[in-house]
Amino acid sequence: PLFRSLEERTVEVNPKLVYLKSRLLARSHDDERKVRCILFAKTRYSTVALKQWINCDSELSFLNATHLTGSSREDDTMTKAEQDKIIESFSRGESKIMIATTIAIQGLDIRACNTVIRYGLVTDEIAMIQARGRARAALSKVTAVHPAGR
Repeated sequence: PLFRSLEERTVEVNPKLVYLKSRLLARSHDDERKVRCILFAKTRYSTVALKQWINCDSELSFLNATHLTGSSREDDTMTKAEQDKIIESFSRGESKIMIATTIAIQGLDIRACNTVIRYGLVTDEIAMIQARGRARAALSKVTAVHPAGR
């Protein structure tokens, strides 16, 4: 036959997403209600793609992912009101994961944030320290997802 069934196809899995999923599930294992994660991504488009991936995954959808990006002259940016609404939703725990560009590296103070993940975001030491500073809760974890998925 020209076409194999879907079950027979080999599906390539993105190792970065596999590792990210394992980290998110590990953090939520004890008590998923207490998970509060900021996931830093490189581009606006990657924040949207990661949000959709998380919200469509049956094991991760409980996180109710949102995304936060900056504003500029481009059409696909967020207004200040949209940004405030997303930050408020994350602060209240309605969304357990906020996927953000570097806009959230400085000045964002959410005491309940207990996990920071840098997804393929390579920056300077200052930005690394600032990202680490977003994890304000006791026993917080900071993780980086390496390009190879580690």
